[in-house]
Amino acid sequence: MDGVLVREEHALPGATEFLQRLVDQERPFLVLTNNSIFTPRDLSARLKRSGLSVPEASIWTADEQLRGIAKILLRTWRNDPDLVRVMVREVARSSHLQAQVDEIGVGFATIQRVIERGQAEGVFRADLDPRLASWIFYGGLEEILTGWVLGTLPDGDEEVARAERTIIDVVCGGLAVRDDAGR
Repeated sequence: MDGVLVREEHALPGATEFLQRLVDQERPFLVLTNNSIFTPRDLSARLKRSGLSVPEASIWTADEQLRGIAKILLRTWRNDPDLVRVMVREVARSSHLQAQVDEIGVGFATIQRVIERGQAEGVFRADLDPRLASWIFYGGLEEILTGWVLGTLPDGDEEVARAERTIIDVVCGGLAVRDDAGR
């Protein structure tokens, strides 16, 4: 937000008009922030004081960004199961995978950057390797999708929602900074 929409509590030139244009065109948008100290409600109020109207649901902190990634990947199963079947059975287990490692690496790098931002803000533990954490996060998602494709995990709407909550609780809970009593 800082440096993109606002600087020191003042909206940057053009920010108000840009956001209004998105609203007028009914285009959904997200504001991604490294600042996980404040809640989206706090940040929305801060932006409002700067003259910018951004609903709190449109402000994503590092943990919300991971939650969003999980939802997108896991809900693909409900929206397009045939695509997921092809990805799990044909692409992920294919000898051609090595040729596509660079493309897949972009996804891991994105997740890693989200984790690094959370670490920089003091929300995620700094003692954990963000690269390994990104692989663990993605690996968990891929294994859930594989379970659905192979029919070894239940995959109804409630189970998909439970999978989203569980992966976020396990990964973000493990990444979360602990107080001294929790160590």
